Amino acid sequence: MSLKKRRIAMTAAAAAIAFTTAIPNAWAVTSPISGSTSWLSPCTDHWSVSSNVRYTSVANKQVRAKLSTTGPLGVQMRTRRESDGANSTIRNYPPLDSYQNLGKYSPVNTGFRLVFTCVNSRTSGSPSTDFAGTLDY
Repeated sequence: MSLKKRRIAMTAAAAAIAFTTAIPNAWAVTSPISGSTSWLSPCTDHWSVSSNVRYTSVANKQVRAKLSTTGPLGVQMRTRRESDGANSTIRNYPPLDSYQNLGKYSPVNTGFRLVFTCVNSRTSGSPSTDFAGTLDY
């Protein structure tokens, strides 16, 4: 094989590798999330809403969250679509360190916010209500 043909073959192979590794990153957005829930009773009367709006990266992309820490009260989380206020299914954490599906939105660039509260309320004290994890959207 001539030197010119080898360069063309190597360039084509490098482009194919770059293309296949770049596509998944363009289709998924992940970001760290953190916050604090209410500990007041009952939890479902004290929902907090994230201050920032996120936008889906792909049409029909499953929005999912994985929390690595929740504090002793746990976390209930769902998403709320910005356009009409529709809420997704509520998911409870723990379990920790595994993704749970929160909702699927279409079209691409659908705005949504995270909505969250505690799982196990307390009537006194100051338990930690901090949570942290990853959001895939």
